[in-house]
Amino acid sequence: MAGADLTMAQITWLPVPVGVLPETVLEGFLLVDVPSGQPLVPSMFEDVPSIPTGWWAISVPVPEGSIPGSEVRLVVDVRGTPRVVPGLLIRSFEEATIEGTTALVAIPEGEAGSVAAALADGALSVLVGPPG
Repeated sequence: MAGADLTMAQITWLPVPVGVLPETVLEGFLLVDVPSGQPLVPSMFEDVPSIPTGWWAISVPVPEGSIPGSEVRLVVDVRGTPRVVPGLLIRSFEEATIEGTTALVAIPEGEAGSVAAALADGALSVLVGPPG
């Protein structure tokens, strides 16, 4: 699944002649869905994005298929006055909800309180853009 951690238990090792496939280090997150039996190559992985300095992270529901590294916009709608908070999707988790997949999203430190309050009040929407 794109955006998910890949564990060794999920891999079946098969012999391949030297030089047929590039050497692949199994680190980072998958960028694409990988069907069973598909060889793994470096272009399928991306390093884990880090939380920018001065930002904090919060777990929020994001649309299905969202992947780490994507820019997000958190729409905080408190008292009928919506405003947009920038964010960065750091990591997707396996569990899915009716709203989508749960993900760790980094946000500016000064916005952490209002985003957390909006999430608790059901007044938060998440928009996801393409990976940066």
